[in-house]
Amino acid sequence: MSTLAPAQEQVIGLLSLGSTLSAAAEAAGVHRNTISNWRRTQPAFACALDAAHYDRVLHWRSLAEENAELAIATIHNLLADPNTPPGIRLKAALAILKECTTLPPASPSMAEHVIPRQIAAALETATVVPDEPVPDASLCTDEALHNSAQSPQPFRRQLPKVGRNDNCLCGSGQKYKRCCLLKPSTQSAAA
Repeated sequence: MSTLAPAQEQVIGLLSLGSTLSAAAEAAGVHRNTISNWRRTQPAFACALDAAHYDRVLHWRSLAEENAELAIATIHNLLADPNTPPGIRLKAALAILKECTTLPPASPSMAEHVIPRQIAAALETATVVPDEPVPDASLCTDEALHNSAQSPQPFRRQLPKVGRNDNCLCGSGQKYKRCCLLKPSTQSAAA
């Protein structure tokens, strides 16, 4: 049973097929800002959209893997040809080095599911209390997202913020940007 509205399902289908956000919004009869709002405020829509994007990435990755040998052979020929401009050879070499040093993404066999963006962000910032169970990331429900998405405490300054054009706190009478802003932080903190 889908909890998504027909317009939301249509938008997800179009976006997963590679449509632009504006084109998907126009086809579904909604404004493009509505789609962004759905993504921020409706966890079910965000989860479905993330899953559709993940499936799309897997599709393109499988197509790219079919042509990988031809691409490597082409890059090899470019690197071996002395008539290839140095800039092209450098880009080809850097592309190979990047591919060799980048870890592959986790395969579906390594993880049973895709962790939605909101749950992953909440799990990164969550502190685990020994008496409380760890949130189950496999649940992609409104309740699970609402309970795990508690925001961290805001940053509080010890002293009021000093603007660049305010008078310097050291009492020199100059603007902060011309006095203590460029000094090392240990000297300005001591002043």
